[in-house]
Order: sequence, then structure tokens, then C-alpha cells
Amino acid sequence: MLYSVLSCGSVAAIPAAFLVGAASIIYMTSTTAIVQVRGRREMHGRVLALQMVFLGGSAAVGGPLLGWIADTTSARALMVICSAACLGAAAFGALAATSAGQGTAASQGTAASQGTADE
Repeated sequence: MLYSVLSCGSVAAIPAAFLVGAASIIYMTSTTAIVQVRGRREMHGRVLALQMVFLGGSAAVGGPLLGWIADTTSARALMVICSAACLGAAAFGALAATSAGQGTAASQGTAASQGTADE
């Protein structure tokens, strides 16, 4: 979305909005699949319900808040703020995954080799 803010016309903004929508669908699908594959079977409903509560609750709180920010500043400033927040969240997630040992190829290879050695 930051790209659509920096571009001046709708020719560049429309594909950017399409990509953001596609990324949102991919995110929802992949997080749901991760819960179903890695989670305990008896916890699937509870965890997926919490996921929907967080997403729905953030929309109920975030919508009026973002509307107020857009009303007091401008829509372009709001998109810059939201883009910065998304980039910050992505950086935090990458840092957390790396510090937990999930983000490095060496740790994933080590875990895979340990799993085959036990069998």
C-alpha cells in the first residue's frame, strides 16, 4: 500500500490494491492451515475461534480509529501510517522467528535431521 501512496495515479494503485487483497487471502489461508496441521485436534475449534475474534475485534476497534485519523489528517497520511505499522509488524515477526530458531535454514535442517535419527 505504501507503493500506492507514493504513486500519483490509479494506474499504479489498482495493481497494488489487488496484491494487498491477494496477500490478505494468502495470510488467512496459510494461518488456518498451520493451525490445522500443527495444532492438536481437540484445540482446532478454540484456536480458530480466537483467530476470528482477534481479526473481527481489530476491525471493530481499528475501523473507527483509522477513520478518525483519516478525518484529522488525510487519507494519504493514513496509508503511510498503516504501511509503516505493517512493515514494523513484519520486522518484529521476522526478528521473533529468527530468535526462536525458526527462521534460519540451519536450525530447520538440524531439526529435520534429529527427527529422522529418532526413527
